[in-house]
Amino acid sequence: MLLKIRHSLGVIIIIVAISMLVWGEWQFPREVKIFPVNFPEIQLSENNINNGSITAANSTQNLIPTPWHLEENPGKTSESLNYQLIIDAPSKVRVGDSEIIRLDLVSNFSEVEGKSTADQKEEIQSSAIIGLPIISIYNILVETRLDLDGILFSPAGDVIKSFRPGQIVRFYWTIEPEREGVFQGMLWLHSQYVSKDGNVIRKLLSTQKIECSAIGFFGLSSDFARLLGSLGFFVGLAFELDLIICFISKTNSNKGKPSHA
Repeated sequence: MLLKIRHSLGVIIIIVAISMLVWGEWQFPREVKIFPVNFPEIQLSENNINNGSITAANSTQNLIPTPWHLEENPGKTSESLNYQLIIDAPSKVRVGDSEIIRLDLVSNFSEVEGKSTADQKEEIQSSAIIGLPIISIYNILVETRLDLDGILFSPAGDVIKSFRPGQIVRFYWTIEPEREGVFQGMLWLHSQYVSKDGNVIRKLLSTQKIECSAIGFFGLSSDFARLLGSLGFFVGLAFELDLIICFISKTNSNKGKPSHA
């Protein structure tokens, strides 16, 4: 009777231990969301250059962004959308583990038909760097900030990178939940136009909600669950040691018996 109880307990411990180990190593799916971004000044410059509607003599004067341009509704998308915001975030994070939230600001090259991706990138980059008057007038920066209460993340505060039309601008945040729960926050994206004399014109490009679900194994963190899972697996094997030895002995004895035709 006690032997049956011990074997049953050993099987239960092994099953629970394996569940902990599987949960501790399971790769949860990630969520990728794509949003349009209205970059009116850059888009205006690119469109005018591509269409040939602005001459070299007066293009600089016509394309200088004014406060009126930079106060447009960030949610309003122009008809010739050229940029997208891609947010790649984990759907779930184990308590005690760390994960990455990635944000990309990319050009939408699909509008140029009949050309390969490499040709599209090359054309957009050349026209952007050589032909855009706004580049020679302003140093363009992209500013982001992640606000996520109740969870550890880095870097905190504003993160600023330079922006060149036609190139990908990428940001990373590392998040590490300390407790279970659903945490909500906001991801902010601004553009900055810095003139040669140091004046800065700042514009809100996009705001997106961020939601993070932190989970534990019945209240246990990931590291503790992995540790208990490893210990529990060997404890369960110890409870079943006599059965394991018996199985090995029978296997060896069967191998030693001669086979009869």
